[in-house]
Amino acid sequence: NHIMLNPVHSENGKRIGNKKEHLYFLRYENDRLARENNLSVIVNHSRERWDKMSDQVKGIQNRIGFSRFNDLKEKLKFAMSISTSFDEYSAYLNRGFGIKTKIRGTTISYVYPGMSRGRKASKLGARYGFEKLAERFKANDWKLHSLGYRELSDIRSKDYRKFHNFPRGEENYIVPESKLKSSLIDLKDLDSLRKQSIEKYCGEHHITILDSKDGYKRISGREYIRLMDGVWENEKNNTQGSLIEFIANYRRSDFLTAIGDGAKNEGYKKIAEDLEVPSPSFRAYYVPEKNESMEKKKTIYSLSKIDKFNRELLTELAKTGQATFYDKNRFKLFPVSTRRRSLTYYRNPNNSWFTRRTKGLSDNFVNKKGTSNELILFDSAETFLRSETMDSILKAKEIPYNVIVPLSPLRDWLQDREDFLSSFKKVRLVRDPNKNVFDEILSFKNDKAKSQGQLMSISELDEFIKRSYLTKERGLSR
Repeated sequence: NHIMLNPVHSENGKRIGNKKEHLYFLRYENDRLARENNLSVIVNHSRERWDKMSDQVKGIQNRIGFSRFNDLKEKLKFAMSISTSFDEYSAYLNRGFGIKTKIRGTTISYVYPGMSRGRKASKLGARYGFEKLAERFKANDWKLHSLGYRELSDIRSKDYRKFHNFPRGEENYIVPESKLKSSLIDLKDLDSLRKQSIEKYCGEHHITILDSKDGYKRISGREYIRLMDGVWENEKNNTQGSLIEFIANYRRSDFLTAIGDGAKNEGYKKIAEDLEVPSPSFRAYYVPEKNESMEKKKTIYSLSKIDKFNRELLTELAKTGQATFYDKNRFKLFPVSTRRRSLTYYRNPNNSWFTRRTKGLSDNFVNKKGTSNELILFDSAETFLRSETMDSILKAKEIPYNVIVPLSPLRDWLQDREDFLSSFKKVRLVRDPNKNVFDEILSFKNDKAKSQGQLMSISELDEFIKRSYLTKERGLSR
């Protein structure tokens, strides 16, 4: 069962830019059609891809992370598309994106923001190495001459292998202004944009910002993007940047057009069109469009109706960045402790949910500590999402019960946790009566542990929470 993809439109000749995004959704549709027609579905695509990777690529992913690796390459592609010298190239990367370029002889290495060690160009690809870059700079100069941006006399005597030598021990790698007189971008614009407030830009363009409990500002709908002055950080893939990337991700544009937008200089957009500056094929994230918030609300409403999920709970999870709801057939949950791992749920034709990761995740979806020595344990995240009272529990600063929602199958989660469960005075297991969960799951080895366990349905739990906690809270608030 395969879907053939033609990346070029047969009528208008346009080519797919963000290939990864389209392939992801095509894979989802391919699996959905296969299930509807009783065909097999390949399980755990990510594991298969990992197994097929070379040791070199695996090493890169382990050391700097796949997303940072891709983000770095996209910014290198942009810089090389508009540079006509190594000095311009280094300046655009450093002052535009905070990427330091170290050149020793003909060896180049790049240091991504927040990283202590650089990545050699030889590990990224030949096009990012010294010889290929020198050739590209010369080609760019001739193209600029043909477009009227350069004089012929400026090109003929130019040495494209020349670059500014930084002394050993240099930390900032800032190219002197005297070496950058012919740069296409005013470097002051880059300096200014890297200092400008992302929050102010969001306010001007009606992008909703949330105040999170940890003190950071976050983007509504992308709560894993936290803002700090003129910097954003993606907690899921550990990428970071400034207003330049933020505008590019919001506008779905190339970096030069984004710089023009932020600097209010239309000339940059014309240069981007003339030089055919590429838009990134990988983006660290997308800033939600204005109509996306309404679509998200519609999706949450559909899930609450079809699956009896708690709408307030879904909204709260989306707000805190612990859940992403794509449509009524697919959503993603993140562990409470990290945004770098996730578990995606897909709807079966019979309306049940499944995940490609059959063993789930070892991290818990919810792990909320209470004031008493009692535990409420859910058999699955789906059961948790159907509770009418858990939105109040999540929002509360202090609760009397410990609440745990595993992201792995309950039978696996319970292994080697007898001592942990026995440490609680009372353990209430909340299970979906419609699911085939074995009744003996709380049968521990000793009689004392058996007396501690209690099976509850979702409705029984909600009634218990309302009676023992919410009613008292409302009384105190009055």
